[in-house]
Amino acid sequence: MKKEHTPRKPRPYSIANDDKKEWKEQEERLAERSGGFVQPASGALPTAKGDVKDGHGVLLIEAKSTDKKSLSIKRDWIIKIWHEAKKVQKTPCLSICFNSINKKQIDPDWACVPFGWLMTLLDELDACRPIEKRTT
Repeated sequence: MKKEHTPRKPRPYSIANDDKKEWKEQEERLAERSGGFVQPASGALPTAKGDVKDGHGVLLIEAKSTDKKSLSIKRDWIIKIWHEAKKVQKTPCLSICFNSINKKQIDPDWACVPFGWLMTLLDELDACRPIEKRTT
């Protein structure tokens, strides 16, 4: 009996498919700025998740970029990088880049990290300051 052909479902829209050059540049820029490296196959390998590992050994970065004026952050992105980072004992970071921003005026790379981790980092920074310059 011959199977009836069913058309393939269209692939879901992915900002990674917007422009390969732009997101590849973002990953390379993040790696350079953090002293780290771009993960092989952009994190698609089972042993190398995330897009970028920072040079401090702290962050596992998932990079997203767009040429549009806005970008909706998907809960699945946060969950994905959270689980991947937890497996390798790193802090998850979702990096967002607006490619159309004037890079000479505004830093195009923004980072979303867990708020509790950010507060711990700021507390540690504050503890390193001389007592008269501490915020608390």
